[in-house]
Amino acid sequence: MKKVSLVKIFKAQVSNTAAEECFAISIPAFISLLLVSIMMISFGFVRSRVQEGMTMSSPNLYPSFGGVLQDIAGKTGDFNVQNGELYMSFNYPRRFESNGWLVVVADDEPATVLDNEQTAAYQPMLILGQNALVISQPATNVVLQGDYRFLGFFSTDELRKITHNVQDMLTYTQAFLFAAATGAIPSSIVAMVLLMGVQYLIFILVAGLLLSVTHRSAMENTDFWRRTTFYSSVKIITVLGCGPAFLLAIISYFKPSIGVTFGWLF
Repeated sequence: MKKVSLVKIFKAQVSNTAAEECFAISIPAFISLLLVSIMMISFGFVRSRVQEGMTMSSPNLYPSFGGVLQDIAGKTGDFNVQNGELYMSFNYPRRFESNGWLVVVADDEPATVLDNEQTAAYQPMLILGQNALVISQPATNVVLQGDYRFLGFFSTDELRKITHNVQDMLTYTQAFLFAAATGAIPSSIVAMVLLMGVQYLIFILVAGLLLSVTHRSAMENTDFWRRTTFYSSVKIITVLGCGPAFLLAIISYFKPSIGVTFGWLF
């Protein structure tokens, strides 16, 4: 069986004859092309998610939030995070205002508290739930939810160490917002790529089945039919898919919204 070269794979994007000859592609090359295509198809979604996280982490979207963190440290009582959960002393206030913000300590889900809060439409809020927090700033139309497991050292003790140092407080605030906005990105990217991989694999299998069935009925017992059985057809479709996937990745780099919206058309 003749080895399928990289040049042949490139030619297959524009030549039916070259595409037909790609039925002989090796299993390692077939698997590699499949994985690379999935990565390229997912690129637009991944880039969009990363950009969203980086944008949401900007301190400019949360004016006076650093002052809120300072006031949190100055209240009576203590709190700290252990194993991703927030633990507060009985004497820590459950509701107070700071620098125009409303700080609420809630037993319910922070998002539920935000929906039920009457002033949330115009007043910025920091809601501290048991496993996560929500930062809402209506003035910039931003709602940021972050799990405590991504926030590192978030406790009254740590905050009190830096409240009297402006630069340290500024650095901590930036790191706090960055961790809250981007902490979940790696897991969401993995889930996104897996989902795209499953969808693309289904597409490859269905397209390969249609290709083999078409040739079975039209060209049975011919040499061309033998080269496009189901397994061979799946290989051919995988080779043909890497070209549009690469094109999609290029478009997504310059126009992420187009890549996400029209990805499957490509």
